[in-house]
Formats: sequence, C-alpha cells, structure tokens
Amino acid sequence: MKTTNNHSGDDTNSSPVQTFDAGRVRASVWPNVGGGTSRYKVTITRSYKKGDTWTRSRTFFQNELSAICEVAAKAKRWIERQELAAAQPALVGT
Repeated sequence: MKTTNNHSGDDTNSSPVQTFDAGRVRASVWPNVGGGTSRYKVTITRSYKKGDTWTRSRTFFQNELSAICEVAAKAKRWIERQELAAAQPALVGT
C-alpha cells in the first residue's frame, strides 16, 4: 500500500511521538521543543484512497466528528501523562 503524508507540521522529516486512530481518523502528536520547554502539537487527519494511493486530508465529514473527539481526547490524555511524568522529578526534589 502506497501512502503519502500531508503532515502540516514544521518538520516534514520527523515522525510523530504518538498516534491515535479511530476508523480513518488519526491524531498525531508531534514534539515542539523551544525556549527550554517541551510542548506538543497535534494534527488530526483522515485517510482516504485516491486511485491506488492512500493519502490524508484535514477535512472531515459530519459522520467523522465523533472519531475526531475520540482521538483528540486520547491525545490530550497522553500529553497530560507526559507532562505529569516530566514534572515528577521536580516534585521529588522539593
């Protein structure tokens, strides 16, 4: 299966640190390091087949809105866990 990636992040050569799927909808979590802090960005896309090539779109149909909510919630929980884990060493030293 041939796939094209229309990632809208700054560095198209990087890979997401985590992905969450619900049907054809995917949330990809990307690192965003700058200014001495680590943060995350999330892109939400849907896959579809155009000819023999699978590709991704950033537009959605009404029936895909629940899947968007599902993957967005999963990404949010994952990011919160990462932030909590990163804060743990700081809490132990206080």
